[in-house]
Amino acid sequence: MKEKLFATMLLFTCILSLASCSKDDGDWDAMKWEKNNYEVALTPSFGKAIGVPKSGGTYTFKCKNYKNFWIEYVNESVGDKTKTIINVPAYDDKLYSEVKGNFTSSKVEGNTLTVTFAPNETQNGRYVRVNVSAGDIFDKIMFVQKPE
Repeated sequence: MKEKLFATMLLFTCILSLASCSKDDGDWDAMKWEKNNYEVALTPSFGKAIGVPKSGGTYTFKCKNYKNFWIEYVNESVGDKTKTIINVPAYDDKLYSEVKGNFTSSKVEGNTLTVTFAPNETQNGRYVRVNVSAGDIFDKIMFVQKPE
């Protein structure tokens, strides 16, 4: 009887040890992006940011290690005015995958983020921060669009 109990406990311990191997909360890999050769600009408040020409443009980023993610929020700043567009769940509990701002449009499809800029016809620089999430993982992509 003792041998059967010992064998059962040993089997249970082995199964439990195999089933409990998982990452702890907060111990996930950072989002890794496909390398793009976008021009990088240094800004006083943002640090490194992708430089966007006055004429605008479209920028695409593909996440290599997460199949799906969503936009948490987008910050658009012109001069000293900042507008935050916060992404909230839709009525059917699906997260929005597109955010339209005053001069940008950000969209997620699967593992690809596309950010489109309108031409800058102002005399001020534009600064944009796109925050994305894949659950417990967060990342941001910064942009600066100068008026020159």
